[in-house]
Amino acid sequence: MAEAAPFARVAVIGAGAWGTALAVVARRAGRDVRLLARSAERAAAINARHANPAYLSDIALDPAIVATAEPG
Repeated sequence: MAEAAPFARVAVIGAGAWGTALAVVARRAGRDVRLLARSAERAAAINARHANPAYLSDIALDPAIVATAEPG
């Protein structure tokens, strides 16, 4: 059986604790990560602070993780 090619880009739906942790793991694995938040305010806070102030606020997020409230 042939090995599947890895994904270069990953979208994580949900910017809660689990979604934030998954985004961190995917970024550490070298993926481009987009984190979909429920609100534009939460996405803006994540992008500005490079942390999720509502969940896992003590965990620094790689600045390459981009949060958005707009799917697509």
